[in-house]
Amino acid sequence: MKINHPTKTVLAVLLTLSVALVTDTIPLLAQPQQLVKLERQGYPMAFQNGRRLITVKKRPERVLVSGLGPAELMIELGLANLLVGRYQKYQELLPHPKYSEALAAIPILDSELLKFIADASQGPDFVYGLLAPNAPELDLKYLVCYQSLAADKDDYFQEIRNLAEIFLIQPEAESFLQIQEQKLRALARTLSDRMPIRVLVVREINNGSLTTLGGQEFGSATLKLGGALNVFADLAWPAKTTTIEAAARQPEFILILNDGQESPYNKLSRLRNDPNLSGLEALKEKRFLFLDETYLRPGPRLAEAAELLAQAFYPGALGPPSPGQALSPLSTRPFLPN
Repeated sequence: MKINHPTKTVLAVLLTLSVALVTDTIPLLAQPQQLVKLERQGYPMAFQNGRRLITVKKRPERVLVSGLGPAELMIELGLANLLVGRYQKYQELLPHPKYSEALAAIPILDSELLKFIADASQGPDFVYGLLAPNAPELDLKYLVCYQSLAADKDDYFQEIRNLAEIFLIQPEAESFLQIQEQKLRALARTLSDRMPIRVLVVREINNGSLTTLGGQEFGSATLKLGGALNVFADLAWPAKTTTIEAAARQPEFILILNDGQESPYNKLSRLRNDPNLSGLEALKEKRFLFLDETYLRPGPRLAEAAELLAQAFYPGALGPPSPGQALSPLSTRPFLPN
């Protein structure tokens, strides 16, 4: 059944959506009172989503997702059949093997949604994921935009519980969250007697300038779960600094992020050739790892990411890797140090 709205209106909404759906590099910053349920019994449901109040009048039937992590979460929660499209600007970021088959069946929308506009027989009624700040423009009568704004584990688990209420899947969500909690608590016990390792995260490096991970981003909280401290936790997004300052903070380990734009090997080469960083013991002793940025973003990989990071930071702390779980799955490709 097609939406009974004028064609021009649908096209206008989708064109607006093409601006609001953004890359996997939009920051995930702390938002006070974000994602708090305001009404408790049935539809309509009201949620405080960052600075916006959104209202969900019925169970969504046609969902768009923006970002790889949000798409994987929807599949984990059993909602793949509702996904009419997904947006991910940098296709070089590979899906987790667990979700790859389901993701392959979901149409990938180009950056302007032109293909979707031309081919879709029905417009979306719900959008979830990493959205641009102008997302409120999309909160029209028949389209609800739900921004993923989690800054840490607790925020993210509340976000999942809110989604569970919206889609009426509370048992499935609680089962998933219980497993995540059990894994993270076990990891915390294992790491309880260890001093957190100081980690430098490298997003971009060029001519003495460096873009790293801000302290309010979800990735900083993920590092902490894995037994590490972000050496630039004091910086706000976009967390730009210099290689001089990075060297002064004496990181014990370096995570080189693959953001889908530039080969992490190129970033490693710049690190090794930078006069300020080349002398770091972490580089000399090859205490660094390539990591797809998806592992530092909200998604169903959270507990796995924390475990794998801990294995990288503290080799042997979690026992020998299980079959197929060498360090390479951190990137889903063999991005191990040369």
